[in-house]
Amino acid sequence: MDKNFVHLEGSIGDDIKWGNADNGNPYCTFTLIVDSYFKETRDPTERDHSRTFIRVFVYGKPQLEYLKRVSVRQGNRASIFARLSSHKTEFGSKTIIQLNVVVRDITIIKTQ
Repeated sequence: MDKNFVHLEGSIGDDIKWGNADNGNPYCTFTLIVDSYFKETRDPTERDHSRTFIRVFVYGKPQLEYLKRVSVRQGNRASIFARLSSHKTEFGSKTIIQLNVVVRDITIIKTQ
């Protein structure tokens, strides 16, 4: 059984970029902004705020059609069920491993 599962909820940080993979299959990508809070060790009553920007990829046809149908844009809240994926890339003279999130299911959360 596959144990590579993540569930994230956050705000879409940039407009969705649509494209085609090298094999011709459609995909889209965007960042998901996930807020987190942590307590300072000096004063446990204070909370600091941190934002993490996560690169998200969507490849599945049902998910792509859903995102087009609901007209997703920057600032929308989203809940995603996904798996982690790593990718080697060159950055200057260094090889780095980039961690991405590949969506299995996505829901846009309606806010008022």
